Amino acid sequence: NINIMNKFAYLLYALNPDIMQVLPKRTKFMPYPYLDKSSFSKSSFNKIIRILHVPSHKGVKGTEIINKQIKKLKYNEPELNFEFTILEKINHFNLLEILKEYDLIIDQILVGWYGSIAIEALSKGIPVMAYIRKEDMKFLPDGMINDIPIINISKNNLNNKIIEFCKLTKKEKFKLSEKSKSFVQKWHSIDYCAGNLKDNIFNAKL
Repeated sequence: NINIMNKFAYLLYALNPDIMQVLPKRTKFMPYPYLDKSSFSKSSFNKIIRILHVPSHKGVKGTEIINKQIKKLKYNEPELNFEFTILEKINHFNLLEILKEYDLIIDQILVGWYGSIAIEALSKGIPVMAYIRKEDMKFLPDGMINDIPIINISKNNLNNKIIEFCKLTKKEKFKLSEKSKSFVQKWHSIDYCAGNLKDNIFNAKL
Protein backbone atom coordinates (compact mmCIF):
# COMPACT_ATOMS: atom_id res chain seq x y z
CA ASN A 1 0.00 0.00 0.00
CA ILE A 2 2.84 2.38 0.83
CA ASN A 3 4.54 1.67 -2.51
CA ILE A 4 1.29 2.33 -4.39
CA MET A 5 0.76 5.64 -2.58
CA ASN A 6 4.38 6.57 -3.22
CA LYS A 7 3.74 6.41 -6.99
CA PHE A 8 0.83 8.85 -6.96
CA ALA A 9 1.11 11.14 -3.92
CA TYR A 10 2.89 14.49 -4.03
CA LEU A 11 4.27 13.74 -0.58
CA LEU A 12 4.16 11.11 2.14
CA TYR A 13 3.89 12.18 5.78
CA ALA A 14 4.52 10.32 9.02
CA LEU A 15 3.33 11.44 12.45
CA ASN A 16 5.88 9.20 14.19
CA PRO A 17 9.59 9.47 13.29
CA ASP A 18 10.25 5.86 14.36
CA ILE A 19 8.38 4.47 11.32
CA MET A 20 10.34 6.69 8.93
CA GLN A 21 13.17 4.17 9.12
CA VAL A 22 11.12 1.91 6.80
CA LEU A 23 9.20 4.48 4.70
CA PRO A 24 10.31 5.94 1.33
CA LYS A 25 13.11 8.48 1.72
CA ARG A 26 10.98 11.40 0.55
CA THR A 27 8.57 10.93 3.50
CA LYS A 28 8.31 14.03 5.67
CA PHE A 29 7.80 14.13 9.41
CA MET A 30 4.71 16.02 10.62
CA PRO A 31 4.00 16.58 14.34
CA TYR A 32 0.48 15.79 15.48
CA PRO A 33 -1.60 18.93 14.74
CA TYR A 34 -3.33 19.92 17.99
CA LEU A 35 -5.94 22.56 18.70
CA ASP A 36 -6.09 23.24 22.44
CA LYS A 37 -9.60 24.39 23.35
CA SER A 38 -8.91 24.30 27.09
CA SER A 39 -7.73 27.28 29.11
CA PHE A 40 -6.46 24.98 31.87
CA SER A 41 -2.81 25.30 32.82
CA LYS A 42 -1.05 23.51 35.68
CA SER A 43 -0.93 25.89 38.63
CA SER A 44 0.04 23.55 41.47
CA PHE A 45 1.51 20.12 42.14
CA ASN A 46 0.20 17.68 44.76
CA LYS A 47 2.25 16.95 47.87
CA ILE A 48 1.84 13.28 47.03
CA ILE A 49 2.88 13.17 43.35
CA ARG A 50 0.08 11.64 41.30
CA ILE A 51 1.26 9.63 38.28
CA LEU A 52 -1.10 8.47 35.53
CA HIS A 53 -0.78 5.92 32.73
CA VAL A 54 -3.57 5.70 30.10
CA PRO A 55 -2.75 2.87 27.66
CA SER A 56 -4.55 2.79 24.32
CA HIS A 57 -2.95 -0.64 23.88
CA LYS A 58 -1.23 -2.31 26.85
CA GLY A 59 1.21 -4.32 24.76
CA VAL A 60 2.31 -1.42 22.59
CA LYS A 61 2.63 0.99 25.51
CA GLY A 62 4.50 -1.48 27.72
CA THR A 63 1.92 -1.25 30.52
CA GLU A 64 2.96 -4.50 32.20
CA ILE A 65 6.61 -3.42 32.29
CA ILE A 66 5.69 -0.01 33.69
CA ASN A 67 3.44 -1.52 36.37
CA LYS A 68 6.05 -4.08 37.48
CA GLN A 69 8.80 -1.48 37.66
CA ILE A 70 6.68 0.89 39.75
CA LYS A 71 5.65 -1.90 42.13
CA LYS A 72 9.37 -2.57 42.67
CA LEU A 73 9.94 1.12 43.28
CA LYS A 74 7.15 1.22 45.86
CA TYR A 75 8.72 -1.75 47.64
CA ASN A 76 12.31 -0.48 47.51
CA GLU A 77 11.54 3.19 48.23
CA PRO A 78 8.54 3.14 50.62
CA GLU A 79 9.25 6.71 51.75
CA LEU A 80 8.89 8.09 48.21
CA ASN A 81 5.73 10.20 48.08
CA PHE A 82 3.78 9.20 44.96
CA GLU A 83 0.66 7.40 43.75
CA PHE A 84 0.34 5.48 40.49
CA THR A 85 -2.89 4.94 38.54
CA ILE A 86 -3.68 3.06 35.33
CA LEU A 87 -6.82 4.17 33.49
CA GLU A 88 -8.42 2.27 30.62
CA LYS A 89 -11.49 2.63 28.40
CA ILE A 90 -12.27 6.20 29.35
CA ASN A 91 -13.97 8.67 27.00
CA HIS A 92 -12.04 11.70 25.79
CA PHE A 93 -14.07 14.33 27.65
CA ASN A 94 -13.70 12.58 31.01
CA LEU A 95 -10.00 12.01 30.37
CA LEU A 96 -9.37 15.73 29.84
CA GLU A 97 -11.00 16.47 33.19
CA ILE A 98 -9.14 13.69 35.02
CA LEU A 99 -5.77 14.79 33.60
CA LYS A 100 -5.98 18.01 35.61
CA GLU A 101 -5.70 16.04 38.85
CA TYR A 102 -2.33 14.49 37.99
CA ASP A 103 1.25 15.72 38.18
CA LEU A 104 2.98 13.35 35.75
CA ILE A 105 1.89 11.22 32.79
CA ILE A 106 3.71 8.07 31.67
CA ASP A 107 2.86 7.60 28.00
CA GLN A 108 4.81 4.52 26.85
CA ILE A 109 8.11 2.73 27.35
CA LEU A 110 8.55 0.71 24.13
CA VAL A 111 7.47 2.56 20.99
CA GLY A 112 10.10 5.29 20.64
CA TRP A 113 7.82 8.32 20.31
CA TYR A 114 4.90 9.93 22.12
CA GLY A 115 1.18 9.79 21.40
CA SER A 116 -1.93 11.92 21.73
CA ILE A 117 -2.22 11.48 25.50
CA ALA A 118 1.22 13.06 25.85
CA ILE A 119 0.20 16.08 23.77
CA GLU A 120 -3.02 16.50 25.75
CA ALA A 121 -1.02 16.51 28.99
CA LEU A 122 1.83 18.72 27.77
CA SER A 123 -0.65 21.31 26.47
CA LYS A 124 -1.94 21.70 30.02
CA GLY A 125 1.53 21.99 31.51
CA ILE A 126 1.55 18.45 32.89
CA PRO A 127 4.99 16.82 32.53
CA VAL A 128 5.27 13.60 30.53
CA MET A 129 7.55 10.58 30.51
CA ALA A 130 8.00 8.45 27.38
CA TYR A 131 10.63 6.41 25.59
CA ILE A 132 12.18 8.57 22.84
CA ARG A 133 14.48 6.64 20.49
CA LYS A 134 17.59 8.69 19.73
CA GLU A 135 18.27 7.21 16.28
CA ASP A 136 14.92 8.57 15.02
CA MET A 137 15.72 12.16 15.99
CA LYS A 138 17.44 12.81 12.64
CA PHE A 139 13.98 13.05 11.05
CA LEU A 140 12.83 15.93 13.24
CA PRO A 141 12.84 19.57 12.08
CA ASP A 142 15.68 21.82 13.25
CA GLY A 143 15.19 22.97 16.81
CA MET A 144 12.55 20.45 17.82
CA ILE A 145 15.02 18.06 19.44
CA ASN A 146 16.29 20.72 21.83
CA ASP A 147 12.75 21.83 22.69
CA ILE A 148 11.33 18.41 23.61
CA PRO A 149 10.39 18.57 27.32
CA ILE A 150 9.49 14.88 27.61
CA ILE A 151 11.46 12.96 30.21
CA ASN A 152 13.08 10.13 28.26
CA ILE A 153 12.56 6.77 29.95
CA SER A 154 13.48 3.15 29.26
CA LYS A 155 12.99 -0.22 30.93
CA ASN A 156 16.31 0.36 32.69
CA ASN A 157 15.87 3.87 34.07
CA LEU A 158 12.13 4.36 34.71
CA ASN A 159 12.35 4.15 38.48
CA ASN A 160 15.36 6.47 38.68
CA LYS A 161 13.51 9.01 36.52
CA ILE A 162 10.48 8.85 38.82
CA ILE A 163 12.70 9.37 41.86
CA GLU A 164 14.35 12.36 40.16
CA PHE A 165 10.98 13.89 39.32
CA CYS A 166 9.62 13.44 42.84
CA LYS A 167 12.69 15.20 44.22
CA LEU A 168 12.40 18.23 41.95
CA THR A 169 11.79 21.51 43.72
CA LYS A 170 8.51 23.35 43.19
CA LYS A 171 10.35 25.85 40.99
CA GLU A 172 11.88 23.08 38.85
CA LYS A 173 8.49 21.41 38.38
CA PHE A 174 6.90 24.64 37.22
CA LYS A 175 9.77 25.33 34.85
CA LEU A 176 9.18 21.90 33.27
CA SER A 177 5.45 22.62 33.21
CA GLU A 178 5.94 25.89 31.32
CA LYS A 179 8.36 24.25 28.89
CA SER A 180 5.81 21.48 28.24
CA LYS A 181 3.01 23.90 27.38
CA SER A 182 5.27 26.07 25.19
CA PHE A 183 6.43 23.00 23.28
CA VAL A 184 2.89 22.08 22.18
CA GLN A 185 2.05 25.69 21.33
CA LYS A 186 5.12 25.89 19.10
CA TRP A 187 5.47 22.47 17.45
CA HIS A 188 1.95 21.06 17.48
CA SER A 189 -0.02 24.19 16.68
CA ILE A 190 -2.47 24.16 13.78
CA ASP A 191 -0.68 27.17 12.26
CA TYR A 192 2.74 25.49 12.30
CA CYS A 193 1.50 22.16 10.93
CA ALA A 194 -0.69 23.74 8.22
CA GLY A 195 2.14 26.06 7.15
CA ASN A 196 4.56 23.14 7.03
CA LEU A 197 2.14 21.12 4.89
CA LYS A 198 1.48 24.02 2.54
CA ASP A 199 5.18 24.78 1.99
CA ASN A 200 6.09 21.14 1.40
CA ILE A 201 3.27 20.54 -1.08
CA PHE A 202 4.19 23.70 -2.96
CA ASN A 203 7.84 22.65 -3.20
CA ALA A 204 6.87 19.08 -4.18
CA LYS A 205 4.75 20.33 -7.07
CA LEU A 206 7.67 22.48 -8.28
